Amino acid sequence: VYMNRPGDHAILIGIDKYASDSMFPSLQSPAKDMSRFKKWLMSSDGGGVEQSNIYQIPKPNTVVPKGVPTMQDFQDVFSELLEKPAVTRERLYLYFSGHGFSQRLENSQSTSLYAANASHYSRYNIAGTEYANWTKNTGTFKEIVLVMDCCRDAEVITTITPPPLPSLQDPDAAFGVKLFCIYGAPKGGKAQERPIKELGNDVSSLLTHIFIKALEHAPTDINGHINGYGIKKFIEDQWNDLCGDSPADPPAVFLPEVGDIIFRRSAPKPLKQIFQILNWADTSQLLIKDNNENPICTIKLQAPENQLEIVWQSQQSADSPVKTEGVNSTFSIPLNAGLYRAVLKTKGKQKSVLFQSGGENVRL
Repeated sequence: VYMNRPGDHAILIGIDKYASDSMFPSLQSPAKDMSRFKKWLMSSDGGGVEQSNIYQIPKPNTVVPKGVPTMQDFQDVFSELLEKPAVTRERLYLYFSGHGFSQRLENSQSTSLYAANASHYSRYNIAGTEYANWTKNTGTFKEIVLVMDCCRDAEVITTITPPPLPSLQDPDAAFGVKLFCIYGAPKGGKAQERPIKELGNDVSSLLTHIFIKALEHAPTDINGHINGYGIKKFIEDQWNDLCGDSPADPPAVFLPEVGDIIFRRSAPKPLKQIFQILNWADTSQLLIKDNNENPICTIKLQAPENQLEIVWQSQQSADSPVKTEGVNSTFSIPLNAGLYRAVLKTKGKQKSVLFQSGGENVRL
């Protein structure tokens, strides 16, 4: 578990409202998503970042004037962090949420967030990718995690504004620096916000929601670590279930050129999986198997109490009970992220279905 990582720092910026409402319609989720990500960063079983090392733009619990934050607001905070004396620099999180774009003619993944004072004739923007690349090329931090939760419209008439940073490069210091990037959409694509069922239909961006979910639930590797590759695969596996009947451009995830970034060294949190069983009989039993056909648990109806009984064959959730959802035929169990098969056996007959844990309800 990452606890008390004094060398880790974060700069978070979320822009809900812009000076030009006609060009940049107001958004519902950036400030809330920024707070959710900050919560994960500060969690002892999450990022383990000390609160004093997290810079939030705008500052929390403040009245935000129209047209704020600006490019200069971000630059001031970035400079403040670099000028902080006697600071240990291990990992830097850069989180951007709002309206954004990329450049059609630019042969790179570079993406920028429109500043809150941007308008039709003043395309002020904060070059998130360029700040991350500068940090890597100067070896300022050993690891960088860049999250750009914004659209990546491939613009021709808008130019990414280079950060006002010194033109420095230190190949020796930059060697081995790990940069993990995740964007809200492929280049030219649209990021989306929408009501999320798991959040009580509160509006969230799809990227921030699935990223935090991956940080908490992605399976560990053979060393017991949740790394960038595991995050990427979890998002790919869960994306269609999250979007449901309304497809959305998937996130673009770029792993470090060398090695990987470890996000957590603890067991993943299980996902809630709901089952709906029709015509549940006294002789029925439900067997859950993993992707390798190894039994996970068996569930049956216990008469005359009319209660569900679970027997775990796997240790992944051995202490977890069945949670009924109001009626005996609808219940939930916790399952680690992955692909499973549910097999319902009744009077010599059986039905089975494959499912991804944490996705749609399993109906049998």
